[in-house]
Amino acid sequence: MPQFSANISTLFCELPILDRIAAARKAGFRAVEIQFPYATPVTEIANACESAGVDVVLFNAPPGNFDAGERGLAALPGREEEFQAAVRTACDYVRVLKPVGVNILAGIPDVDADEKACWATLINNLNYAAEELQAAGTRALVEPLNNLDVKGFFIPTSELVVKAITEAGHKNLALQYDFYHARMMETDPVAELERWYDHIAHMQFADNGGRHEPGTGDIDWQGVFTTIRKLGYSGWVGAEYIPSGATTDSLDWLPTFSDWAGINS
Repeated sequence: MPQFSANISTLFCELPILDRIAAARKAGFRAVEIQFPYATPVTEIANACESAGVDVVLFNAPPGNFDAGERGLAALPGREEEFQAAVRTACDYVRVLKPVGVNILAGIPDVDADEKACWATLINNLNYAAEELQAAGTRALVEPLNNLDVKGFFIPTSELVVKAITEAGHKNLALQYDFYHARMMETDPVAELERWYDHIAHMQFADNGGRHEPGTGDIDWQGVFTTIRKLGYSGWVGAEYIPSGATTDSLDWLPTFSDWAGINS
C-alpha cells in the first residue's frame, strides 16, 4: 500500500524549515520531501528528522539559478560541468538523508537552442546522474513540469520523460509522476497513471486550478487513489500543493484518501 509524504517546501510554510518536519509528523506524515534542501546544512536536516521520527524521501538536484527562472540543467548544452557539480552536491545530501530518489530537472533551454543538441545533452546527463546517484544509494527520478506554469520546460509530458529514460537505458532511471502537472497538460491523470505505471517510482499531487489542496479543483481524487490501490503501488505519494489557507486546515483529504488507497484496511 502507498504512504503519504508531505512536501515541506509547499506545506507548513508558516514555520521555519526545520520546524516543518516536526509539524508534518504531528499532522500524521511519516516522511517529508524538500524541493531544494541545500540552504540548510544536511546534518541539521538529519537531526530534525531523527528527533521527529520522520524520513526524507525526495528532493531535487540543484536547478541552476532558481531565482533567475532556471528549472534544471540536464538539457542545457554547454553546462555539463555545472550539471555534474549539481549532481555531486545532491549526492552529498543523499549519503546522509538516504532518500528513495532525487529528481533531475531537465530545464528550460534558450529559445534559439538546437533541440537535437538539447536532447543529446539530456540523455548523457541522465546517464551521468543515474550512475552517480546509484553509487550514492538512491534512484534518479525525472519529472515532467507542465509548460504553462514553466514555460519552455524541455520535457513537459510523461511521454517525453519515458522516451528520454528509455533512450538513456540506465536501470537507475524512473519517472516521477505528478497528477497536477499531468492535468495541467490537459490529459486524464488517471489514464496517464495507468499508461506509464511501469515506469513510475514516485508520485506527487495537487489539485488542478491554483495548485491547492484536493477538493479545490477538478481532479477525480477517488479515481486517482482507487487506481493507485488497484495497481498495487507501494511507494510514497507526496502532497506537494500550495494550501489555500493554513496548512493544518487543508488536510481534510488525508483520512479519506487513506481509505481509498487502502492504507487503513
